[in-house]
Amino acid sequence: MPPRSRRNRNSQYTVQVEQVTRQDKALLLIENGALIQSEGVIYAGINNEWVQVAPVNNAALQIGWARYDDGQYDSESPYTFTANQSFVLPNNSAERIDNYALNAYNNQTQRLTLKEGCTYAITVAFKAYLNNNNGHADFAFSVSTDADYSNIADVLTFPKGNAIAHVFSKSFNFYCNAAAETSGIQLNFTPSHAGAIYDVIYFIEKLSHA
Repeated sequence: MPPRSRRNRNSQYTVQVEQVTRQDKALLLIENGALIQSEGVIYAGINNEWVQVAPVNNAALQIGWARYDDGQYDSESPYTFTANQSFVLPNNSAERIDNYALNAYNNQTQRLTLKEGCTYAITVAFKAYLNNNNGHADFAFSVSTDADYSNIADVLTFPKGNAIAHVFSKSFNFYCNAAAETSGIQLNFTPSHAGAIYDVIYFIEKLSHA
């Protein structure tokens, strides 16, 4: 049986969502911009196929989120560091939530493992202190084969005083290029003075898929 047209037509003033059964959907002629609803799901005609637009199908869009929590260093046993020595934020991802299978972090290499052409948002949370009143720390991305990623950075200050923990939560939106996919992204911390860090959490959102 050849495809048939929808009963209702859209105009510049109205957009009608036609109710169809699953069987009818399979027989409909796909019209770009048309909207249909079948069994509680709304589809739009896009590039000659029916694309689910509501409810949002994260699996089909290949987007979602993941969380990776360090389980090694806490307030009782923090990771200690020395002045002016860069290190990668410690996160063994002992606790993780990755229901969308992003696989966005490798705890063996301590690198974000992302996909070229996709955009992401990351929130990095942790507690840290310095053994100096007027200290600071540089926080930055690092990709070994692309120095431009070091521009995704921030300067952290510690105004509360010696050895008093500060709670930090830093968020960044960024794009993953070929170098970042191949080499991975590390999150580097360079303190002006000795101190400690603990309770590191990475919350990563994949915003778009190439």
